[in-house]
Formats: sequence, structure tokens, C-alpha cells
Amino acid sequence: MNTLHHLLFGAAFANGVTESRIERRWLMAATIAPDLDGFAFWNRELWERVHHTFGHNLFFAAGAVGLAAAFARPGRRARVAGWTLFCVFVLHFVVDLSISATWPMRPFWPLSPLDVNLGNFVADPAALDWWLRVPLQWTLVALALSLTVWTWRRHGRSALELVSPKLDSLVAGYLARILARSRCEECGHLAGFKCASCGAILCGVHVRLRALEPLCTDCRETGVTVAAS
Repeated sequence: MNTLHHLLFGAAFANGVTESRIERRWLMAATIAPDLDGFAFWNRELWERVHHTFGHNLFFAAGAVGLAAAFARPGRRARVAGWTLFCVFVLHFVVDLSISATWPMRPFWPLSPLDVNLGNFVADPAALDWWLRVPLQWTLVALALSLTVWTWRRHGRSALELVSPKLDSLVAGYLARILARSRCEECGHLAGFKCASCGAILCGVHVRLRALEPLCTDCRETGVTVAAS
């Protein structure tokens, strides 16, 4: 399972559990953070030696949970720490483990060289690996994409929020409003933009972009740039 698919799962989960943008972005980052040990993707030999080591172990998970507990708002620390554990352990470690019978996980690295994979429990790991990688991996990809559409429709947000909330609001919000068949308040045509200041729903004809923020004619002319709540 590649980093993008993990991110899509993390985005759907984050949007389902919290309305805090900071918490959502943290949870998405936590979901993909274990793949930091895949930094050497351009060197196959080095990548195979390093990937699934310092990012894919219980100590890394514990560190992520500790950071969440330390920096979350008072009164939400236990909740955010629990969500972080779910993102790192389930949405990343378990998903990775479930689709490969031959690629090792090292849960106690660097204290122990113990390798864990599903192939340890079958006579023919290569055959099992094919069945895991092809049907199950594509099933998980389809699920990740379905959850992305669900997130668009329900929240008007996507995994792009991790990169830039403004870009996410522009792209994912547009798609969500188009799917919802929203109408332009100026002309009544199908519309996907929302004025960042007054919140008016607008089509492409009646909107202008300023620093990735859509603005209606009135707000653009008055120079208002404060985002609508």
C-alpha cells in the first residue's frame, strides 16, 4: 500500500472524528509518517534494506502517540492520542501487513531483528503474497477512493488539506458542491465555488480567485479577504 492510499484512509478517518483543522492535519500526517523510512526510494537496494525499519515499529508509534498527547489541547489529549494510535498502527501498520506475505515488518527495530509477516504462518508465502497483493490491494484502493468521495460529499474536504487548506477548500469544496448540484446565487447555473468572504455560492463566470481564495464581485471590489465561517 503506497503512501497516497494511506493518506486517503487517514483523511477519511480524520474528517469523520474531528472538526478541528489542526487535528485533522495531524492525523493525516501521522497516518503517512511511518513511510519516512522509505526515503531512499530512488535506490532499490537501500530502500529494501531501510524501508519498514525505523518508521514501522512500536517505538515509532509510541513516539507519535506521545507527541499527540503532549501538544493536543487540554481536555482532548487522550482522544487525539487514541486517534493517533489508530492512524499509525491500524491505518498504516496493519494495512501494510495485510497485503504482503513476504515483505517483513520489524516491530521491535532496532532492539530486535524479528521479522513479522503473514508468510510466517503458511507453507507457500509466494502464492499467498500474490493473492494478497492483487485482489486485496485493489479492494483497499477502491475502498480508499470510495472514502475520498464520501469525504467530499459529506464534508467538502479531502487529503489536500494536509498540503494547503486553501487549495483543499478550492478543489475538494468545488467537487463537493458540484456533486450536490449547488446553484450560483447570481445566475442559477450549476456552481462549485464559495466566496471566501461572504460564503455566496458562485459559478465560474461570477467568481475570481485571489491567492487560491474565490471571491464574489462585491467582496473583490471592497477588498474583503476575511474567510467566511
